[in-house]
Amino acid sequence: MSETLTTMLAAMPDGYQKTVGFPTYDLLAAASIPMEELAEELARTREMLDPSTLTGTDLDNYIKSRSGLVRNPATCASGVLQVTGTGTITAGDLFESGGGIQFAATEAVEIQGSGHVAVRCTQAGAAGNLPAGSVTLMPVQIAGIVNVSNSDTMTGGYDAETDAAYFERYLLRLQTPPTSGNQYHYRSWALEVSGVGGVQIYPLGHGDNTVDVVFDVVEEKTLPIQVTTNYLKIADGYILYGTDISKETVTLSGPSTELSQVETCTAEVTYNGELTSPVTLDTSLRFYTRSGREVEFEYTTLETDSVEVTLQVYKLATLPVEVSFINAPRDFDPSVLVYSLSKKTLNVAGPESQIDRLSTLSVGTIDLSTFALDKVYEMPIELPSGIRLLDNISSITVSFDSSRLETKTMNLPASCVQVINLPSTYTLTVETERLMNVTLCGPAGSLEALNPEQVVIEIDADDFYVAIGQQNIACRLYVPANDKIFALGSYVVQCKIESN
Repeated sequence: MSETLTTMLAAMPDGYQKTVGFPTYDLLAAASIPMEELAEELARTREMLDPSTLTGTDLDNYIKSRSGLVRNPATCASGVLQVTGTGTITAGDLFESGGGIQFAATEAVEIQGSGHVAVRCTQAGAAGNLPAGSVTLMPVQIAGIVNVSNSDTMTGGYDAETDAAYFERYLLRLQTPPTSGNQYHYRSWALEVSGVGGVQIYPLGHGDNTVDVVFDVVEEKTLPIQVTTNYLKIADGYILYGTDISKETVTLSGPSTELSQVETCTAEVTYNGELTSPVTLDTSLRFYTRSGREVEFEYTTLETDSVEVTLQVYKLATLPVEVSFINAPRDFDPSVLVYSLSKKTLNVAGPESQIDRLSTLSVGTIDLSTFALDKVYEMPIELPSGIRLLDNISSITVSFDSSRLETKTMNLPASCVQVINLPSTYTLTVETERLMNVTLCGPAGSLEALNPEQVVIEIDADDFYVAIGQQNIACRLYVPANDKIFALGSYVVQCKIESN
């Protein structure tokens, strides 16, 4: 339902039936369609009457019809090529830069040994302004011509006047109307020339009956945007970890005399109050000379005058480090594994909601199936997503105290096997008579009286794909009577699975 129809229905007294299919609704619905179209047309007309919102041809039509001003067109760069060889260059012969910018000869020239030919870029705009030595190629070889090159820069190429510059010139015409050869008239004449960016008018500059007109050329300059945070207050226990910016560079377009002053561009972030969480701020850009003086532009236009800066404000924490274990037996008590760490705590930062949920940091996992008593583990630090490490380290060394541990090797009979989670439609038969050379590890004194019948060989059907036939199945070993004993190494049992 359109907004217009909703408004019309709301204006009707409630005594009328206003649901779909009744005359009130149907008649208003039909009337609302052309009214909606009329409203859209009025909105478009309103926009067309505001030149600050117009672009392209719409802006051209608006300004030209009211002031006679015409957008300054793009112009072609030109220059002179030095030619070596003996032959004839005709008007229109093409020459090219390494980047594919082409120039056409503007005249016919006979070359005897060496000579010069005037050329003009085949495409309008600043792209044809090339440095000396850039135009060295001939897309179509000219008979007798050995090589070409431009000893001087190619100049005079200007892009078409931008919407912003064109509108600015229109405003200047309205605000400083040129009449009877006054200084505004001279400014207006000068600005109608492509490539003229800034103009200074000096009446009587050289005495009576003289006017000095000082021209400038339009250039572009792209600067990296530097974020400064000198005026921020970060709450105790928090850190400004970094900044993200919506745009890395800004392009300026204006007179070379103004642009030559600009050395740096900064987004100077300000915020009232203490910061305890990330925040995104719309920040104005400021421009400075090499000596640190702020530049105020008169004619230069900016691609944008502000950027969004996101301040990554994180909460600080110092958390103890722990190591996790995998492939441990059922109900394993890891306190039997006494270890020391090269660093017991880590200094970290992160979003407050994440930091508050952490009490320890696990820096990695150790696989007990490959555990060795005399091994020193170098653990790369792997933090949860979003958590940042502030310490200048990348790993932690884990050393185990094996002086209180002992090992025992034994052979386990098939009767030790227990099968869990096997679907009732299958039967599993253990075909391995004995699991040989099983090495168990535990606290000193706990293994001496241990016999094979006290060890469980567990096969969990959830750990493998159940299929009819013979399979070598990985198993887990544990001692129900002692949760501090674990197996070193990995073991498999040959089994046969049948359907019931």
